[in-house]
Amino acid sequence: MIPGPISTDEYLRRLEAFEHATTGLAEADPGMLTPKQALDAMVRIERCHRRLSPVTTRIAGTCDRLGVPGQLGFRNLKQLLVAALRLSGGEAAARVKAVHYRAWSTTPTGETVAPRHPLLAQAQVDGDISDAHAAAVEKAIERCRRRLTGDQLDQLEDILTGLARESTPDAVRKAAKHAADTVDPDGAEPDPEQARRARSLDAAPQDDDGLTDLDATLDAATRAMLDAVIAKWGRPGVCNPADPAPLDDTAHASEQELAAAAKRDERTPTQRRHDALTHALRLALGHAGTHRGLPAMVIATMTVDQLTSLAGTATTATGGTLPVADALRLAGGHPRYVLLTDVASRPLWLGRTRRLAAPDQRIALYATEKGCSAPGCDVPPAFCAVHHMDEYAAGGTTDIDNLTLVCDAHHATVSPDGNHTAPVADGPYRGRAGWSHPRIAGGAVRVNHTHDCTELYRQALERWTLTRSAWLRSYNQRTMAASEHAAHVQQIGPIHDEIAAVLDGPTGGEILERLLAEHDAATPWDTHACTMNGATPTRGQRNVPVSLVKTSIRKRYTHGRTTGDRSTDPG
Repeated sequence: MIPGPISTDEYLRRLEAFEHATTGLAEADPGMLTPKQALDAMVRIERCHRRLSPVTTRIAGTCDRLGVPGQLGFRNLKQLLVAALRLSGGEAAARVKAVHYRAWSTTPTGETVAPRHPLLAQAQVDGDISDAHAAAVEKAIERCRRRLTGDQLDQLEDILTGLARESTPDAVRKAAKHAADTVDPDGAEPDPEQARRARSLDAAPQDDDGLTDLDATLDAATRAMLDAVIAKWGRPGVCNPADPAPLDDTAHASEQELAAAAKRDERTPTQRRHDALTHALRLALGHAGTHRGLPAMVIATMTVDQLTSLAGTATTATGGTLPVADALRLAGGHPRYVLLTDVASRPLWLGRTRRLAAPDQRIALYATEKGCSAPGCDVPPAFCAVHHMDEYAAGGTTDIDNLTLVCDAHHATVSPDGNHTAPVADGPYRGRAGWSHPRIAGGAVRVNHTHDCTELYRQALERWTLTRSAWLRSYNQRTMAASEHAAHVQQIGPIHDEIAAVLDGPTGGEILERLLAEHDAATPWDTHACTMNGATPTRGQRNVPVSLVKTSIRKRYTHGRTTGDRSTDPG
C-alpha cells in the first residue's frame, strides 16, 4: 500500500485522534469483557500495535530526510532517536535499520520511492508481523545477498514473509537460518578460529559460530569457587586446547614443563578463563549423577553423513548446537550418547539391545522429537518429561510409539477437557505425536514443527508455491481473456467500419429500411403480449413497440448523416 499524500492539517488531526484513542484505552479497565471479547480485543490491539511500527518508521525517515538531526546538532538519526525518544542504543539502531529497509520515502520532486523490502513493509502495515519477524527475515536476506540475484532475493523475501504472517518470530528465525545455510553453506559451519579468539567468560542464544555470550552475576561463594578454578586451570600453559601436549594436572607437572607450556601459550587472559571453566565443567559432569533418568552428559544428535564427513553441526539435548568434531570429542568414553540418525531423523544406533530400556527410549525421543512435541513449543528435550500419549493409567503401554516428550507447562494441560495427545494415524507425519484441543482449530490434530528448521522452511516454501500457483492461474486467465477480447476487437473493427461506410452511402437509408423489415419478419417482437401480461421479455421479444425503435434509429441515423457525428451511426 503506497502511502497517499494528505495535508499537514489532516495528518495532525489523525495524530490527535490517535492520541485520544490510545489515552482512552489506557484509562479503561477491560475487566468487564467476556473471555471471547477479551481475546478478540487482545488480538485487535496487537494488530494495531504492529501497524504502528511502520508509522514510527515513516516519521523517523521523514525526520532524517528533512535534516532534523543536523539542525538539532546530532550527527545522525540514531543519536536523535536516543536523545529525543530516550531509546537504548540497540533500539535506536533497529529503528534506523527499519527506516533503511522498510520505510517509504519521497524525493525532493515529490516522487514516492518504495522500500528495499516492500513485502515486509506491507506485512507490517497489514498488522500481520512484528519487528522481530521482520528482523529475522532481513537477517537471512542480508546473509544471502552476495550469493543470490535480485529476483531470487525477492522470492526469498516473499517465502519468508509468508511464513512470518503465520508463525512466531522464533520459527521464522529457524527457517530463515536454514534458508541462509542452504544458500551459503560456508557460513553455516562454525569458524574454529573465530571461536578460539572470541571465547571468554564475559556475557544468550548461540550465534552462527556456536558461540554464546554470558552475562553472569555470581554470589560471593560462587565467585570464590570460580576464582579457585581460574587460579588452578587458568594459568598460562594449563588446559590449552591448542597445545599438542596439554597440561591438565599441574600437580604432576614439573616447573620446566609448565614454563615450556606457558611459552607456547598464545591465549589471552579471558580465553584462559574460558578454557579453565570448560575443564571444570567437564570434571563436574563426571560426578553429576543423573538427570531425568539419564547420566548428566552432553547428548548430541547428528546424521550419518555428518559423522562420515566430520562436518556440520550437532544438536544437544539442551537445545544448543556444536560442531560435530567437538561433539565427538566431548563424547569421549561415552559413545552411546552420540545419536546417529538418518535424513528422516530415525534413530539408527542407540548402543543398546533391540528391546529398549527406559533410558534408551528417552534418548530415542531426543533424536526424533528434539524437544516438547506440543505445537509451537520450543523447550529442548533435556527439560521435558516422557509422556504416554495413550495414558498409562488407562492401559497405555510404555512402548516407544506411545511415548513423546512434553515440557512441564504443556504436560499440565493434557486432560479430557483440554489437550489430547495421540500418534498421528496417517499422512506425512504418521507416527508423530499429534495434539488436539476441542476449542482450538476446530479440534484438528496438529504436530510441532518448531524443532525442525527443515520442516518450517519446507512449509513456508509449499505455502508460497500454492499462493504463487493460484496467482499464476488467475493471471493466465486474465491474460487469456484479454487476448480473446483483443482478437474480437480486431475482427469486429473492420466489419464495423464497413457497415458504417455502407450506411453513410447514398443508399444507406433504403438498406436500413430493408434490414429492419427482414428482422421484423424473422423475429416476432410481440410487444403487447409482454406488456399486458407483465411477463419478462424473452429472446426475440421487446417491451418497446417496433415502430418506436424504427423511428428512433431513423432519427439517429438522419442526425448522424446531417451533422457528421459518427457516434450516432446505427453501426
